[in-house]
Amino acid sequence: ETPFLKTKEYLEIVHVADSNRQALGRGHIDFGKITSGINRSGFNGHIVVECMAPGADPFQASKGYPAIDLIYTYAEESLLYLKELSMDRR
Repeated sequence: ETPFLKTKEYLEIVHVADSNRQALGRGHIDFGKITSGINRSGFNGHIVVECMAPGADPFQASKGYPAIDLIYTYAEESLLYLKELSMDRR
């Protein structure tokens, strides 16, 4: 939480990813603390979520179908998860 308060005047974008690069909440990172810090700082910028489909090469962004459908699922789950966490912290 403290880093967001210390840097709030400089933040424009926050980039987040879970430990397994799947949807937020599917890995090991405690996003409750992150959203709490974001809310307490008054941050009103953009949050970028990084999700990747599983595959042999983690650096290959395009993995074709059906992987792209999984990316959309991860994106939707991540958005809902962040909204739920933000609402819980208000």
